[in-house]
Amino acid sequence: MTGKPKQSRTISWDIIHTQRNPGRVQIQEHQVPEWDEDSWIATTTRRIEKIAEDGVCGCLYLNPLYTVSSPCFSADFSRKARKCQANWYRRVDQVLVRKHRKRRERNLRFWKRQAAYTGILIIEGQPVPPHEWTVMEAKAT
Repeated sequence: MTGKPKQSRTISWDIIHTQRNPGRVQIQEHQVPEWDEDSWIATTTRRIEKIAEDGVCGCLYLNPLYTVSSPCFSADFSRKARKCQANWYRRVDQVLVRKHRKRRERNLRFWKRQAAYTGILIIEGQPVPPHEWTVMEAKAT
């Protein structure tokens, strides 16, 4: 072999599975290194910082387990992001009892709660508050 080795351009070092669909919605599943809120917050924050450094734009949804990306917000993106959100909640509820998860969520500040539990929706580099997601979903359908 001669020449430079190929370098892959990935958002994160912890990707375990990617569904590629050029020009459409892509889903990346990540490893969750530890089962505690602080590591979830750090993992999600690290991915957001990496995305900002790389100048990735479009529509992104991130939680500790998934990164969902698309060139623009659409009904398909919303459906897949919500499915990833539900899968993340199911995984957390397997480790923490649901009522304990809800209590722990309430005790966190807004940004940390999103990074650890709800997930963060970013459109063109700007975070979108969760209460605006449903309005956007209604417009996209």
